Amino acid sequence: MLSSEDNELLCRVGRGTPMGELLRHYWMPCLPSSELPAPDCPPKKVRLLGESLIAFRDTRGEVGLLGANCPHRGASLFFGRNEECGLRCSYHGWKYDVTGRCVDMPNEPEESTFKDKIRARAYPCRDVNGVIWTYMGPRETATPFPAFEINTLPAAQVYPPLMMLEECNWVQALEGDIDSSHIDFVHAKRSPDTAHRLRRLLLRPAPLRHRGALLAPHHPVHPAVLLDDRRERSPHRLGAGLGAGRRPSQSPVRDARAARSAGDRGGSAAGA
Repeated sequence: MLSSEDNELLCRVGRGTPMGELLRHYWMPCLPSSELPAPDCPPKKVRLLGESLIAFRDTRGEVGLLGANCPHRGASLFFGRNEECGLRCSYHGWKYDVTGRCVDMPNEPEESTFKDKIRARAYPCRDVNGVIWTYMGPRETATPFPAFEINTLPAAQVYPPLMMLEECNWVQALEGDIDSSHIDFVHAKRSPDTAHRLRRLLLRPAPLRHRGALLAPHHPVHPAVLLDDRRERSPHRLGAGLGAGRRPSQSPVRDARAARSAGDRGGSAAGA
Protein backbone atom coordinates (compact mmCIF):
# COMPACT_ATOMS: atom_id res chain seq x y z
CA MET A 1 0.00 0.00 0.00
CA LEU A 2 1.24 3.48 -0.82
CA SER A 3 1.54 6.19 1.79
CA SER A 4 -0.41 9.44 1.41
CA GLU A 5 2.84 11.15 0.43
CA ASP A 6 3.57 8.60 -2.31
CA ASN A 7 0.03 8.94 -3.63
CA GLU A 8 0.44 12.70 -3.82
CA LEU A 9 3.70 12.26 -5.71
CA LEU A 10 2.18 9.84 -8.23
CA CYS A 11 -1.21 11.45 -8.74
CA ARG A 12 -0.49 15.18 -9.08
CA VAL A 13 0.16 15.84 -12.77
CA GLY A 14 -0.12 19.63 -13.11
CA ARG A 15 2.68 21.74 -14.54
CA GLY A 16 5.72 21.78 -12.26
CA THR A 17 4.88 18.55 -10.43
CA PRO A 18 7.32 15.60 -10.68
CA MET A 19 4.82 13.23 -12.30
CA GLY A 20 3.42 16.00 -14.49
CA GLU A 21 6.89 16.82 -15.82
CA LEU A 22 7.56 13.14 -16.50
CA LEU A 23 4.33 12.50 -18.41
CA ARG A 24 4.81 15.62 -20.50
CA HIS A 25 7.80 14.00 -22.18
CA TYR A 26 5.46 11.59 -23.98
CA TRP A 27 2.87 11.94 -26.70
CA MET A 28 -0.56 11.19 -25.29
CA PRO A 29 -4.06 10.71 -26.69
CA CYS A 30 -6.06 13.87 -26.35
CA LEU A 31 -9.40 13.49 -28.14
CA PRO A 32 -11.20 11.19 -30.60
CA SER A 33 -10.96 12.64 -34.10
CA SER A 34 -14.75 12.44 -34.31
CA GLU A 35 -15.02 15.22 -31.72
CA LEU A 36 -13.67 17.61 -34.39
CA PRO A 37 -15.53 16.19 -37.39
CA ALA A 38 -14.88 18.86 -40.03
CA PRO A 39 -12.75 21.92 -40.83
CA ASP A 40 -13.90 25.07 -39.01
CA CYS A 41 -16.25 23.06 -36.77
CA PRO A 42 -16.98 24.31 -33.24
CA PRO A 43 -14.03 23.98 -30.82
CA LYS A 44 -13.98 21.49 -27.96
CA LYS A 45 -12.95 21.86 -24.32
CA VAL A 46 -10.15 19.52 -23.19
CA ARG A 47 -8.81 18.89 -19.71
CA LEU A 48 -5.41 17.19 -19.81
CA LEU A 49 -2.68 16.88 -17.17
CA GLY A 50 -4.42 19.47 -15.04
CA GLU A 51 -4.58 22.04 -17.85
CA SER A 52 -7.71 23.54 -19.38
CA LEU A 53 -7.32 23.58 -23.15
CA ILE A 54 -9.30 24.24 -26.33
CA ALA A 55 -9.03 21.97 -29.37
CA PHE A 56 -10.07 23.06 -32.86
CA ARG A 57 -9.72 21.92 -36.47
CA ASP A 58 -8.81 24.74 -38.82
CA THR A 59 -9.84 25.38 -42.42
CA ARG A 60 -7.03 23.13 -43.73
CA GLY A 61 -8.08 20.30 -41.42
CA GLU A 62 -5.11 20.70 -39.08
CA VAL A 63 -5.75 20.34 -35.35
CA GLY A 64 -4.69 22.92 -32.79
CA LEU A 65 -4.66 22.69 -28.99
CA LEU A 66 -4.47 26.05 -27.22
CA GLY A 67 -4.60 27.24 -23.64
CA ALA A 68 -8.22 27.87 -22.74
CA ASN A 69 -7.86 31.63 -22.24
CA CYS A 70 -6.87 34.36 -24.68
CA PRO A 71 -3.50 35.93 -23.72
CA HIS A 72 -5.06 39.40 -24.15
CA ARG A 73 -7.78 39.69 -21.49
CA GLY A 74 -8.29 36.08 -20.48
CA ALA A 75 -11.56 35.47 -22.33
CA SER A 76 -12.38 31.82 -23.01
CA LEU A 77 -11.39 30.73 -26.50
CA PHE A 78 -14.13 28.10 -26.33
CA PHE A 79 -16.50 30.89 -27.40
CA GLY A 80 -14.18 31.96 -30.20
CA ARG A 81 -14.96 31.80 -33.93
CA ASN A 82 -13.17 29.06 -35.82
CA GLU A 83 -12.62 30.67 -39.22
CA GLU A 84 -10.06 31.12 -42.00
CA CYS A 85 -7.29 29.01 -40.48
CA GLY A 86 -7.51 30.36 -36.96
CA LEU A 87 -9.51 30.62 -33.75
CA ARG A 88 -10.70 34.19 -33.19
CA CYS A 89 -11.35 35.39 -29.64
CA SER A 90 -14.91 36.65 -29.25
CA TYR A 91 -13.83 39.56 -27.00
CA HIS A 92 -11.47 41.67 -29.13
CA GLY A 93 -11.08 39.50 -32.23
CA TRP A 94 -7.47 38.44 -31.78
CA LYS A 95 -6.97 35.30 -33.89
CA TYR A 96 -4.55 32.41 -33.30
CA ASP A 97 -3.43 29.64 -35.64
CA VAL A 98 -2.75 26.02 -34.61
CA THR A 99 0.80 26.93 -33.52
CA GLY A 100 -0.48 29.64 -31.14
CA ARG A 101 0.79 32.48 -33.32
CA CYS A 102 -1.42 35.58 -33.35
CA VAL A 103 -2.25 36.12 -37.02
CA ASP A 104 -4.78 38.95 -36.78
CA MET A 105 -5.36 41.84 -34.38
CA PRO A 106 -8.26 43.99 -35.65
CA ASN A 107 -7.89 46.71 -33.00
CA GLU A 108 -4.31 47.54 -34.12
CA PRO A 109 -3.34 49.60 -37.20
CA GLU A 110 -2.72 47.53 -40.28
CA GLU A 111 0.99 48.40 -40.27
CA SER A 112 1.38 47.38 -36.61
CA THR A 113 3.66 44.41 -35.84
CA PHE A 114 2.45 44.04 -32.27
CA LYS A 115 0.62 40.82 -33.14
CA ASP A 116 3.97 39.22 -33.96
CA LYS A 117 4.95 39.51 -30.30
CA ILE A 118 1.90 37.63 -29.04
CA ARG A 119 1.60 33.87 -28.77
CA ALA A 120 -1.02 31.69 -27.14
CA ARG A 121 0.11 28.55 -25.33
CA ALA A 122 -0.15 25.80 -27.94
CA TYR A 123 0.74 22.13 -28.13
CA PRO A 124 1.48 20.24 -31.37
CA CYS A 125 -1.06 17.63 -32.40
CA ARG A 126 -1.22 14.63 -34.70
CA ASP A 127 -4.45 13.10 -35.98
CA VAL A 128 -3.84 9.39 -36.61
CA ASN A 129 -6.38 6.60 -37.17
CA GLY A 130 -9.23 8.24 -35.30
CA VAL A 131 -7.25 9.59 -32.35
CA ILE A 132 -5.79 13.07 -31.83
CA TRP A 133 -2.46 12.94 -29.98
CA THR A 134 -0.59 15.84 -28.42
CA TYR A 135 2.88 16.53 -27.06
CA MET A 136 2.89 18.83 -24.03
CA GLY A 137 6.58 18.57 -23.16
CA PRO A 138 9.32 21.21 -22.94
CA ARG A 139 11.38 20.21 -25.98
CA GLU A 140 11.35 22.38 -29.07
CA THR A 141 11.32 19.19 -31.13
CA ALA A 142 8.81 16.67 -29.83
CA THR A 143 9.88 13.19 -28.86
CA PRO A 144 9.34 10.47 -31.49
CA PHE A 145 5.71 9.66 -32.13
CA PRO A 146 4.79 6.28 -30.57
CA ALA A 147 4.97 3.46 -33.10
CA PHE A 148 2.08 1.53 -31.57
CA GLU A 149 0.32 -0.80 -33.97
CA ILE A 150 -2.78 1.40 -33.89
CA ASN A 151 -0.62 4.25 -35.23
CA THR A 152 1.18 2.30 -37.96
CA LEU A 153 -1.55 0.11 -39.46
CA PRO A 154 -3.72 1.36 -42.33
CA ALA A 155 -6.80 3.15 -41.04
CA ALA A 156 -9.08 0.45 -42.45
CA GLN A 157 -7.55 -2.06 -40.03
CA VAL A 158 -8.04 0.02 -36.87
CA TYR A 159 -11.28 0.24 -34.89
CA PRO A 160 -12.51 3.71 -33.84
CA PRO A 161 -11.48 4.55 -30.27
CA LEU A 162 -13.81 3.57 -27.45
CA MET A 163 -14.23 6.05 -24.60
CA MET A 164 -14.55 5.13 -20.94
CA LEU A 165 -14.61 7.48 -17.95
CA GLU A 166 -12.43 6.47 -15.02
CA GLU A 167 -12.48 8.96 -12.17
CA CYS A 168 -8.94 8.27 -11.04
CA ASN A 169 -5.35 9.05 -11.89
CA TRP A 170 -3.81 7.39 -14.96
CA VAL A 171 -1.18 5.59 -12.87
CA GLN A 172 -3.89 4.21 -10.60
CA ALA A 173 -5.81 2.98 -13.65
CA LEU A 174 -2.67 1.34 -15.06
CA GLU A 175 -2.03 -0.46 -11.78
CA GLY A 176 -5.59 -1.78 -11.88
CA ASP A 177 -5.20 -2.96 -15.47
CA ILE A 178 -2.14 -5.11 -14.70
CA ASP A 179 -3.58 -6.49 -11.45
CA SER A 180 -4.82 -9.87 -12.70
CA SER A 181 -5.95 -11.16 -9.30
CA HIS A 182 -8.99 -8.86 -9.23
CA ILE A 183 -10.56 -10.23 -12.42
CA ASP A 184 -12.48 -13.11 -10.85
CA PHE A 185 -14.08 -10.84 -8.27
CA VAL A 186 -14.62 -7.40 -9.82
CA HIS A 187 -15.56 -8.60 -13.30
CA ALA A 188 -17.32 -11.88 -12.52
CA LYS A 189 -21.07 -12.06 -13.10
CA ARG A 190 -21.85 -14.20 -10.10
CA SER A 191 -24.96 -16.19 -9.35
CA PRO A 192 -25.59 -19.37 -7.31
CA ASP A 193 -25.06 -21.53 -10.41
CA THR A 194 -22.07 -19.65 -11.93
CA ALA A 195 -19.54 -22.39 -11.20
CA HIS A 196 -21.91 -25.10 -12.50
CA ARG A 197 -22.62 -23.27 -15.77
CA LEU A 198 -18.93 -22.62 -16.46
CA ARG A 199 -18.05 -26.23 -15.70
CA ARG A 200 -20.60 -27.35 -18.29
CA LEU A 201 -19.17 -24.92 -20.87
CA LEU A 202 -15.62 -26.13 -20.30
CA LEU A 203 -16.63 -29.77 -20.77
CA ARG A 204 -18.60 -29.19 -23.98
CA PRO A 205 -17.10 -31.10 -26.96
CA ALA A 206 -17.85 -28.26 -29.35
CA PRO A 207 -15.14 -25.58 -29.53
CA LEU A 208 -15.62 -22.36 -27.60
CA ARG A 209 -14.50 -19.70 -30.00
CA HIS A 210 -13.21 -17.02 -27.65
CA ARG A 211 -9.47 -17.03 -28.22
CA GLY A 212 -6.34 -16.37 -26.25
CA ALA A 213 -7.15 -17.20 -22.61
CA LEU A 214 -5.70 -19.56 -20.02
CA LEU A 215 -8.18 -20.40 -17.31
CA ALA A 216 -8.00 -22.06 -13.93
CA PRO A 217 -11.27 -24.04 -14.18
CA HIS A 218 -12.04 -24.08 -10.47
CA HIS A 219 -12.48 -20.29 -10.48
CA PRO A 220 -15.79 -18.64 -11.46
CA VAL A 221 -14.89 -16.01 -14.02
CA HIS A 222 -16.50 -13.51 -16.35
CA PRO A 223 -18.22 -15.41 -19.22
CA ALA A 224 -16.06 -13.55 -21.76
CA VAL A 225 -12.92 -15.25 -20.41
CA LEU A 226 -13.46 -18.54 -22.26
CA LEU A 227 -11.28 -20.76 -24.39
CA ASP A 228 -11.22 -22.14 -27.90
CA ASP A 229 -10.76 -25.84 -28.72
CA ARG A 230 -6.99 -25.43 -28.29
CA ARG A 231 -7.48 -24.29 -24.73
CA GLU A 232 -4.90 -25.05 -22.07
CA ARG A 233 -5.90 -25.24 -18.44
CA SER A 234 -3.24 -23.85 -16.18
CA PRO A 235 -4.15 -23.82 -12.47
CA HIS A 236 -2.66 -20.81 -10.73
CA ARG A 237 -3.26 -19.14 -7.42
CA LEU A 238 -4.18 -15.90 -9.21
CA GLY A 239 -6.96 -17.65 -11.11
CA ALA A 240 -6.50 -16.51 -14.72
CA GLY A 241 -3.84 -15.68 -17.26
CA LEU A 242 -4.74 -13.81 -20.44
CA GLY A 243 -2.81 -13.52 -23.68
CA ALA A 244 -3.06 -13.44 -27.48
CA GLY A 245 -0.74 -13.66 -30.44
CA ARG A 246 -0.59 -13.64 -34.23
CA ARG A 247 2.00 -13.99 -36.93
CA PRO A 248 3.59 -10.61 -37.87
CA SER A 249 2.99 -11.39 -41.55
CA GLN A 250 -0.76 -11.37 -41.04
CA SER A 251 -3.00 -8.38 -40.53
CA PRO A 252 -5.67 -8.25 -37.80
CA VAL A 253 -8.34 -8.26 -40.49
CA ARG A 254 -6.99 -11.43 -42.12
CA ASP A 255 -6.54 -13.05 -38.72
CA ALA A 256 -10.13 -12.30 -37.77
CA ARG A 257 -11.40 -13.76 -41.03
CA ALA A 258 -9.22 -16.84 -40.61
CA ALA A 259 -10.46 -17.33 -37.05
CA ARG A 260 -14.08 -17.01 -38.17
CA SER A 261 -13.57 -19.43 -41.04
CA ALA A 262 -11.75 -22.00 -38.88
CA GLY A 263 -14.41 -21.73 -36.20
CA ASP A 264 -17.15 -22.38 -38.74
CA ARG A 265 -15.33 -25.57 -39.75
CA GLY A 266 -15.06 -26.67 -36.12
CA GLY A 267 -11.27 -26.29 -36.14
CA SER A 268 -8.81 -23.87 -34.58
CA ALA A 269 -7.69 -20.59 -36.12
CA ALA A 270 -4.29 -20.32 -37.70
CA GLY A 271 -1.96 -18.10 -35.74
CA ALA A 272 -3.90 -18.44 -32.48
